[in-house]
Amino acid sequence: MELPYSGRAVINDQFNHIEIIIPVKINWIILLAPIAFFLVWCYVGGNEVLTMIIHQSFDSWFDKVWLLWVGVSTIIALKFLWWILAGKEVIDVDYDIISIKRKGDVFARTKTYDLANAKYFRSDASGAKGHWEFGRYKRDFFAKTICFEYGDKTIKFGENLSEEEGNYILRLLKDRKLLTGKNFV
Repeated sequence: MELPYSGRAVINDQFNHIEIIIPVKINWIILLAPIAFFLVWCYVGGNEVLTMIIHQSFDSWFDKVWLLWVGVSTIIALKFLWWILAGKEVIDVDYDIISIKRKGDVFARTKTYDLANAKYFRSDASGAKGHWEFGRYKRDFFAKTICFEYGDKTIKFGENLSEEEGNYILRLLKDRKLLTGKNFV
């Protein structure tokens, strides 16, 4: 007998709040780009960089700028690779606040929002489905599913969740009375 799909999100129902942990959906096509960059850098540039560092031969501005560019781009590629492999979104919903944290993202910070000012909670997976634009099929690989309006900004979370799972999470928050009717209007 086949069991129904329970979803990617792990929901920890605490006494006074709900914690939702959403691991990153690993997309192997997207993952190949930073791995390829890192391997090419190690093969082509690694030897040159080690020679420059050992002999301290930074003769021209080009060498310095090139070394800076390689260092920064390597840090960005490794940060992206770490997020794809070990990243999680942690959403903590209390009676009066919602906080969103990207665990495993090195430079991310926790964002906290007041639920009294959060309006129009909805599940929208249109970015993950893709669309035709200028004769090309375009898809957002990191589309967020659950969104709400906070002032003049649209806040999104729930990376690549299905629309059904997003609706289930919103229904659970409404049933626990963490979100009220005014949050959906």
